[in-house]
Amino acid sequence: MEAPAAGRSIVRSIVQGLARYGRIAAIRAAATVDSLTHMQRGIVFMLLLGLLAAQFAGVVYLARAGGGDGPESHAADPRGVAALVPGAYAIVSFKPDADAGMVAAHLEQQGVEVVEGPKAGIWRVRLSRVPLDAAAVLARLDALKGDGRIVIFAAPAL
Repeated sequence: MEAPAAGRSIVRSIVQGLARYGRIAAIRAAATVDSLTHMQRGIVFMLLLGLLAAQFAGVVYLARAGGGDGPESHAADPRGVAALVPGAYAIVSFKPDADAGMVAAHLEQQGVEVVEGPKAGIWRVRLSRVPLDAAAVLARLDALKGDGRIVIFAAPAL
């Protein structure tokens, strides 16, 4: 579920404030630790632990709600989803002069789905939704490479 942008910004400002306050409190506590009783030290420790827990909860909330305000932060992590879907995966690289239409048509013809990418010119693709043995993966990779007009590199991936 996507959190509203206002909610994310409020939580983000609270987390930043807690982080700032936590650092100030830690500095003050360290400076006066010798003058505190054992009970006061325990209270300071519990307060700092509470601030840390609140900051962690805010970070977890932001991570689950989509993080920042930019468009890239609203995309799901494909690798996280792919890890839940069994199958055979590969990493591939396409020729720089191959246009998107050619690539899409080639992948569709081969029955391959893009899972992630590009990252440094490398795409992660799903060869099959069911696990394949090594020989079948290599055969699918050879078919994917074809004559080298579109795919210039393909290798098995986890």
